[in-house]
Amino acid sequence: MHQSVAVPAFIVANLARLCHKRNFIARLIKGCRVDARAGCFAYEITEHFQRSNEHFSRPDAFAGAFVLRQQESQMPKLKTKSGAKKRFKVTATGKVMAAQRGKRHGMIKRTKKQIRQLRGTRVLFKTDGDNIKKYFLPNA
Repeated sequence: MHQSVAVPAFIVANLARLCHKRNFIARLIKGCRVDARAGCFAYEITEHFQRSNEHFSRPDAFAGAFVLRQQESQMPKLKTKSGAKKRFKVTATGKVMAAQRGKRHGMIKRTKKQIRQLRGTRVLFKTDGDNIKKYFLPNA
């Protein structure tokens, strides 16, 4: 027989929200009276929560602290769009720099002053820069 451990009420109350297998927890609660056989109940729950990696497990649940269980599978790495890294640069303060528009073709119809003023780069508006960083340059 396993050692008897008292199960705090907040754990029993929140088990349905903590666990992805609600039927399993319901069977445990129904089949094992918490007051009479708390040791069995606590052992089964800790075994399940430590074995399963589909939710936040609680190996030290009876101390009252939540611990994020290390996942065996990780999210894939986000890649930077190769077209975006050629066109945009993120400054040290987080602003996004881009080349001026309007100098790709049709230089004959532009004045010399326009051509001069379109040299170099400019800072994008904040909302445009935020979108560039979120969707195209996730690691910037």
